[in-house]
Amino acid sequence: MDIREENLLKIFKSGNKIQKEEAAFELCCLYQRKGQPQKALTILKNMLADTDDNDKAAEHYLNIGRLMENMEDFVSATSYYYKAMALGPSNLEIWYFIHNNLGYCLNVLGKYKEAEQFLEKAIKILPPLPNAYKNMGLSLEGQNCYEEAAFYYMCSMAVCPDDLRPMQHLENLISRRKDMKLDYSAIRKFIGNFKELVKDGE
Repeated sequence: MDIREENLLKIFKSGNKIQKEEAAFELCCLYQRKGQPQKALTILKNMLADTDDNDKAAEHYLNIGRLMENMEDFVSATSYYYKAMALGPSNLEIWYFIHNNLGYCLNVLGKYKEAEQFLEKAIKILPPLPNAYKNMGLSLEGQNCYEEAAFYYMCSMAVCPDDLRPMQHLENLISRRKDMKLDYSAIRKFIGNFKELVKDGE
């Protein structure tokens, strides 16, 4: 155990509420960098057991779900997201990411239709955020709804040009599916303009 970890653990055990939360966050980041996710999980479960606030509990479940994702345990991740959802937190960002991340995990598990409903809800909660558009594209592509998937990839690109993943998904989709009823010249122009926008922003 290094000095930083030791000091953070002392604060986590004996600090006030704010100090404890800050130390918990730092410890989780530290343990993930060290490749020790089980230690991070222990910290998050301790935080969960120590709160009676719905929003905080939902946030802890959300963070445990994220940790499970990092461990590629998507089944466990979905169970934690469902627990977070059951609490109905009032914080819109937490509410958004519960739905978005649940949709993402269901996509990974091949449950594309089930994922769609949660991603649709996430988009309605916070339309300016890009994640759910991209994941909705993946959900629709998994359901062979290629034209609709292309639309959502482009929405994600428009909302957040810094994230290049939707463009890669869109390029892969149009290279594989020549039978889509789309204006390919318009889409390729859109991608070209997007690339120029990204280049100019560097």
